[in-house]
Amino acid sequence: MITLPIQSRQRLITTYVQLYHGQKYADAYVALDTGATSTLLTPSLVQQLELEPTTAPYRIASATGVEMVRGYRLGCMQLGEEKLENLEITAMPLPGQLQLDGLIGLNFLSHFIVTFDFQIMQVRLERIIA
Repeated sequence: MITLPIQSRQRLITTYVQLYHGQKYADAYVALDTGATSTLLTPSLVQQLELEPTTAPYRIASATGVEMVRGYRLGCMQLGEEKLENLEITAMPLPGQLQLDGLIGLNFLSHFIVTFDFQIMQVRLERIIA
C-alpha cells in the first residue's frame, strides 16, 4: 500500500506521476479521474516520450465535447512506489486552464483499492492481487 499527498485544485484531485518509455522519462502533473475510462496524456507529452500510435484515430466523448484521439502504449507509469507497465493511454488535449499533463483513469486505478482521505489530503492505493 502506498499513501500519497494530494492537492485539490480547481475541484480536481491532483498529484505527480513518473512516465517511462524506452530511454525517455517525464514527470507529469495529473488529475486522478474516477470518471475517465482511460488514462489520458496531452499530445505534447506523448510526443516528448516518442510514443507510437497503436490505433487509428477514433472519436470519444469528453467533458469538453467529442474529440478525435489516438491510442498509445506507455512503457511504465509510476505513482508513488506503484508501477504499471504496458499501460494503454489516449492522447487528448486538455483545457489549458487546467494546467495538467494528463488524467489517470480507471484503466490504471482499477488495479488498486483507492481511498481518498480529504481530511488529511491523502490518497491510499492498495494493489489488488489477482
